[in-house]
Amino acid sequence: MKRTVRYIRGIFILVLSVFIMGVAVSGIAEQKVTVSHAFALHGDIKYEPDFQHFEYVNPDAPKGGTVRLSAIGTYDSLNPFILKGVTAAGIGLIF
Repeated sequence: MKRTVRYIRGIFILVLSVFIMGVAVSGIAEQKVTVSHAFALHGDIKYEPDFQHFEYVNPDAPKGGTVRLSAIGTYDSLNPFILKGVTAAGIGLIF
């Protein structure tokens, strides 16, 4: 009895899924497709397709430098893929 109920429930879910997908696809097919390089949630698109940099970026910024990060604790390996032990904090940032 339980096997029959599961079978009928499975068939029902399959038929319902196919019906829902058919309704969704038919709704998509009727819509107009717009192609654009960007989209804006509010107002017009801010940047043209060939923009060079965002307005908040300084393209003449100096390159290079040093980053020093601190962490509390200890480690026993610089290998981030170990199964035992403790990896160094922030080691995943180098990839």
